[in-house]
Amino acid sequence: MPFDPCNFLNLSRQLVDDSSYHDESKYRTSVSRAYYSAFLVSRTYLESKNYTLSPSGKAHKEVINYMAGINVLVRNMLYKLRQNRTTADYFLHIEVKKGHVNNSLICAEKVIEEVSNM
Repeated sequence: MPFDPCNFLNLSRQLVDDSSYHDESKYRTSVSRAYYSAFLVSRTYLESKNYTLSPSGKAHKEVINYMAGINVLVRNMLYKLRQNRTTADYFLHIEVKKGHVNNSLICAEKVIEEVSNM
């Protein structure tokens, strides 16, 4: 059975309130997992509609671009989620706070809801 990307969103929700981990570490990881849940649900949808996606990192931009022609709200939220994920994963001089996680969780949940209704 294939992995359900919504499990990443569930992990993100659980991790953000888990006191076992350093705050910023869990916040950065949660932002990243929230993005990947929304990205993978969107990618799976596009693949089911026979869109061709690169097997490389280019697929992230392709998913966002394809979604622009299908659902602008999803496109905009994926774009924002990707920006947040890039900041969390690569820009260590920028502090990631719980508010960033909450924003990412809301966006990811909305993307998943929208894609599920398409």
